[in-house]
Amino acid sequence: MLAEWLTHLTTPCPEPYRELGYLRELIAIKYRYQRCKAAWAPHLANCKALISEEVHKAFTNKSAVVLGSGLLLDIPIDKLATHFETVYLVDICHLRETRNKTRAYPNVRFIEADICGVLASLMDWKRGSELTNPLPYLELLNDANYVVSANLLAQLP
Repeated sequence: MLAEWLTHLTTPCPEPYRELGYLRELIAIKYRYQRCKAAWAPHLANCKALISEEVHKAFTNKSAVVLGSGLLLDIPIDKLATHFETVYLVDICHLRETRNKTRAYPNVRFIEADICGVLASLMDWKRGSELTNPLPYLELLNDANYVVSANLLAQLP
């Protein structure tokens, strides 16, 4: 409990994302993984294998984008970082250990963004405005040669 609390306090994450529970859920996934590592292993291995197998089908090795990068538990970051010139990891926020996993790869970039565009609409609605259509953050995909969509719907709090 104390480790979770400290992680929550020390992780940079915009207040609206904290308020909606995204950081809390990301931290909870970290500790759930530690408890369920053996049960999750086959699924995570399958995800990594699938992503690794598809890397060579990209038209060029210029850039890869991982939407919903999370804790990189199911992402073969070593394979992506060695194959592509630039790898963009996109999520609401990233924990320190996720950033530490990529230190060996100077071509990995972190982007904190709401891919679905839902948060701004939800926060406006929470403050009394009408619920509006979300505007997804997709500009990064314009020049992407390889895109992985991971953990976007399954991890919504």
